[in-house]
Amino acid sequence: MNILFSIIVILWLVIIIRIQAGRIRKEFIRADYHDYSYIPEDFHSAVVIFSAAMMKKQSKSKKEEFEYFKKYYESRFKKPLTSSVLALLRTAANSRLQISRACYQLKSKITYEESLQLLHFLYGFAMSDSFISAAEMRIIRLMGRFIGVNASDLDSVHAFYFSRENKSSEASGSSYGMNQYYEILGVTEDSSHDDIRKAYRNLAMKHHPDKLAHLGEEFQQVAKEQFQIIVDAYKKIKKAKGC
Repeated sequence: MNILFSIIVILWLVIIIRIQAGRIRKEFIRADYHDYSYIPEDFHSAVVIFSAAMMKKQSKSKKEEFEYFKKYYESRFKKPLTSSVLALLRTAANSRLQISRACYQLKSKITYEESLQLLHFLYGFAMSDSFISAAEMRIIRLMGRFIGVNASDLDSVHAFYFSRENKSSEASGSSYGMNQYYEILGVTEDSSHDDIRKAYRNLAMKHHPDKLAHLGEEFQQVAKEQFQIIVDAYKKIKKAKGC
């Protein structure tokens, strides 16, 4: 009797699980179809679609974010913001976006160096209204993880804009404290000179301007500025440690 009852319970659970799995599958397929138009195919389309994703998060003002996007788009890509791009931005911003799926699809279509530049763009975009919310911070890091950026590089890019003391800096021209330089290189005061040199070389190679030559001179110029910050961090740390 007990065996029969156990068999009935197991069969009942199997049926419930299969029904639930079917519902989840249908919802996924429906969402997958709905969001198919908003899967980035390259760095260019990723900037547009990920901007829309950021606009969906709470922030003080969408105006500053849009102005940042417009300036970035026209100056980096050397082309006017066409009505078709604006239409895509607005439609995507008001649609249900599967960010994880978009990132996974993009991961195989852009280089690692482009992924890092996408992160830099997202930080600048989020900070364009002089405020970055916890939701914006989370989605940037999630996007970074989903497009394949490793944890140490995520922390490094974050340090270009924020120190652990929660003080923001902009990558273009602001002064950095020693703590922030350590965070950019991903080392500590206790790190050996060899470890610091390895961290510097690894990071400098990923941010080298030549890695973005295919995107154009504007992106190379930005990469040069980021590269110089990494060089400055290495020099300052070496001097502080007497190396």
